[in-house]
This record gives sequence, structure tokens and C-alpha cells, in this order.
Amino acid sequence: MEKIMAVWDVDACYAERFADVVNQKEKAPFTVVPFTSLEALKEYAKGHVIEILLVSGAAPEKQLNEDFHLMIRLLQRSEGVVSLPVCGYHVFYRLGSNTRKVRENDFSRVFSDNVSNADLVLALVEEKYPAMRPVAVRFGLFQRLDYLLHIPIPQMRRDNRQYREIVRFLRGHLWDTVRSPYLTAKNKIYLLALTAAPGTARRLHRLGMKLRKNQSKYSRA
Repeated sequence: MEKIMAVWDVDACYAERFADVVNQKEKAPFTVVPFTSLEALKEYAKGHVIEILLVSGAAPEKQLNEDFHLMIRLLQRSEGVVSLPVCGYHVFYRLGSNTRKVRENDFSRVFSDNVSNADLVLALVEEKYPAMRPVAVRFGLFQRLDYLLHIPIPQMRRDNRQYREIVRFLRGHLWDTVRSPYLTAKNKIYLLALTAAPGTARRLHRLGMKLRKNQSKYSRA
């Protein structure tokens, strides 16, 4: 079966030139089909399986998860989302990658960028989709929970501006945390503890993780 790579770019010259170059290669694994309008792309997709979709657009510089910004733009132009109940691919991380630490006090920038992504969504929702605010707020709370559970304790200082802003956000959304139907009881307990006393909560969490790890080690012995 022919594999299709769809290229959507408002610059018709670029899209067509890219398609010509790739399609002229004998061993190209895909047939490239160029599009300059979303309507034409959607119409084509009704009758064809698109393996890869290449979309033009400026990604934020010096920021991880740049595909997230593209996804947000595409979602606003889409009629809906289909969630498939299957695992389409696996992600493998190597030691020293952007999301894995080598030294104990390493802190990946991905957690900071995830918070920025959540703020982007919240601002967009409050402007265009106010009915979805509870979901967007939950996203922001959860990303900050992830941040506070991973930031090295020595970096939880008053001179760490982003850390202070994250704690301030949690304290300003205390009621959202309590009444959110999209957070689990465990999520709420962690968030409330980290909101009230982030440093103490993290130390207790680290102690609990060590005890659990030792318990698991002894049970295997």
C-alpha cells in the first residue's frame, strides 16, 4: 500500500517544490502530497490514510515540546479529536536526555516548559473557550504538581523566581484544587501539601520514596 506524507504549507511554491524533490527519489518511502489549504487537506484525508503530516509553522525558540504549540493551533482548526484505544508507539529515553537527570541536582527544563504550555492553554481557553476553564485549570495545576515533585530540593529557594511563581499560583487556586472534578484524591492531597509547605512536603515525599525502595529491595532478597 502506498504510504502518504501530506505537506500543508501556505507557501504553495515551497510545498510543491518539496513534494517534487522527494517524489523524484526512487527509494523514497512516502509519496508526498502538497496542500495549501486546510479544507483541501481535510477532504483528501477522508479517502486516504495519511502516515505523516508535515505542517509549517513557527515553533517557539529555545523551548522543549515545541510540537505542543503546533498541536494547539491545529486543534483550533479541527472539527474534533479521535482517541484510539491502542498504543501506537513507544518512547525510550536515554540517560542524559532532556528529561532524564545524570546528577542528583539536575533539573530538566522540560518541567518548566510544561508549565509554560499549561499557561498558554489557560490564556487561550479564557479568551476563546471559557466553558473549558475547569479543564485548563486542572492542566495547569497538574503540570505544577509535576514540577514540584521533580525539582531538586536545594533549588526550592526564595531566589528561584519560577519556583516562587508556581507556589503562588497554587495558593491562588486553592479552591480550584479542592473542588476540581478532574483531579484524583491523591492529586489533591499532594497539591494541598505542596501548596501549604512545599519544602517539607517534598522532604517527606523523598523519605517515603526511599522507604518504599528499601522495602521493595528486601522483599526481593
